[in-house]
Amino acid sequence: MATVLIETIKANQEETEQQAKIVLLRAIVHLQAGWIQGDYAQTADGRPTNPLAAEATAWCVDGACMLAQHETGASREAMRLVQKALTLTCSARKGTKIEPFRWANEVNDLPGITRFYMIAILRHAAEVVPRAHLVQGGTYPPGWAKKILKQAQEG
Repeated sequence: MATVLIETIKANQEETEQQAKIVLLRAIVHLQAGWIQGDYAQTADGRPTNPLAAEATAWCVDGACMLAQHETGASREAMRLVQKALTLTCSARKGTKIEPFRWANEVNDLPGITRFYMIAILRHAAEVVPRAHLVQGGTYPPGWAKKILKQAQEG
């Protein structure tokens, strides 16, 4: 009985991780079409709009992930994993801890950041999804994000 429960939990975790990776990779497609800073989404003439709106032609990373979730039907658990993977990746790139759900303001909207940089963030976040569950609230020691990412690369 316990073995069946463990296998079920593992299968659910793998499904959630797969959904999170799909959302991140789908968000890349949207950023390749158009990327912005300061709004979730904009129309072709630069007006802010809902990221799910048909007239949206450019998205910030968060808006692209919202649209990808809508398109794929990813679960809430998968979206929490997406946010954690982005937090982990952005914290490692920035060199300091970024509070969960603040990465968009602290990275996507910084001056000098480019679409290509944010696409690289999404790609890397997709790679570290299996380690993203380690991101919790609270304080972390210096170098925590880089250590977790190194562990992810080592297997």
